[in-house]
Amino acid sequence: MKKTSTLILILATTLGTYLNGSTLDAADNPKTSVFKHLKKGQIVTLKDNGHNYSIQVLPNLPIGHKIVEIGSDYLVIEDAASAFTFYIPVTSIKAISFLNGKFGIEK
Repeated sequence: MKKTSTLILILATTLGTYLNGSTLDAADNPKTSVFKHLKKGQIVTLKDNGHNYSIQVLPNLPIGHKIVEIGSDYLVIEDAASAFTFYIPVTSIKAISFLNGKFGIEK
């Protein structure tokens, strides 16, 4: 029994170290992030699906939600009136969609 417990502890520690390392790699390289096509200041629409959110990026959208911060595993979005700020973890985002594949990012 003691050998089994030790083996489980070693496996759990190894897996935890691996997963933590993977998260740090994604944070260090934003080009591999799920948010790689989003930019701070970009206007998006935010749809609350009850248990998750869908984000749509539309080019030349005059009013909507504004991205104020992009983290490695979260987004901070402000509503159009700047009355509410949403801190959304990546695990709560169902989809990020773009109109006809265009990223709506002005260059």
